[in-house]
Parts: sequence; structure tokens; C-alpha cells
Amino acid sequence: MHPHHLSGEAFERIHVWLLAHVPDALEDPEFLPGVIVILELEVEEVLRKACWMRLRQLREPCRQ
Repeated sequence: MHPHHLSGEAFERIHVWLLAHVPDALEDPEFLPGVIVILELEVEEVLRKACWMRLRQLREPCRQ
């Protein structure tokens, strides 16, 4: 996954959320907070993957 692209799962979540809420987005107080939650979940997943990748790198022997 490129660091500047959403995962397929995040894209799908946003797509479903927008389809369900766009007609009433301006009147719906849950619209923006819902989008923010989806994006926060994506950020958490990206950070989790980055941490695991870094831990894997730290366990590899040094190349000299």
C-alpha cells in the first residue's frame, strides 16, 4: 500500500458511508464524525503495520 493512498477497505467504508449519508449530509450531525472515525481507523491500521515492519527490521541481523 502506498503511504498516500487509502486501503481498499477504507475506501469501501467511506464509499458505503457516503452513499448512506450524502443526501442528508449537511443536515446529519453524524456525517462528519463518521467520516473522521473511518479515517482514524485507517490511520491506526497504517501505524500498526508500520510498527510491525519496523520491529521486523530491528530483528534482522545487521549487514556489515
